[in-house]
Parts: sequence; structure tokens; C-alpha cells
Amino acid sequence: NNQSFVGLNTEFVDYADTATQLFIQKYRAKTATEPNKYAFSGYDLGLYFSQLLAASGSLPPVQNWPVLKGTFKGFRFEAPRGLGAENSYVYKLRIRNFELLETKQ
Repeated sequence: NNQSFVGLNTEFVDYADTATQLFIQKYRAKTATEPNKYAFSGYDLGLYFSQLLAASGSLPPVQNWPVLKGTFKGFRFEAPRGLGAENSYVYKLRIRNFELLETKQ
């Protein structure tokens, strides 16, 4: 625990986050189970792209897509080499008191 571990990952659930807690409560009420990584991922993807489409009526150019932290995934899209949208969002994580936490950047 004293080794100052820092790691990178594309997925992370911050259970202290209010939006995450609300999602979990609603998921439990509808399904009587705990959300798995597919539930978190589907929620984030649906919310991100539905808001993007609703705001503009269609998909705007990639450089106009917002950066967003979801309940499990983050979104920072780029279009390297003109090959289409690529998500480059990464969580920087650390361990403190035996708990995996996001490092604020």
C-alpha cells in the first residue's frame, strides 16, 4: 500500500459519485440485481450518444464532440489520421488504504 501505485485503465466505477449511485439504485429497482460492467457501459454509451444526437440533430464533426466522464467509461473522441472517431479517454488510478481510486488530473 505504500508503493505509490499508479495505473491506467479505460474503465472505472466511482461508487462515491452521485450519478453512479443513482444509476445503481434505479438498476436495482428495475432488475433486482447489481449492475455489471455491461450495464454500466451500455448506460454510458446510450447517454453520451443520445445527448450528442439530441443536441445537434445528427453527428457533428468529431472535434465538436464533448469530453465526458460517465459512470464506467469516459469519452474523449479524436479523429487521428482521418480514420474516424477514436476514444482516447483514460482513467489514472491509484491505490490508497487498499482502495482503488481515480487520481484527479
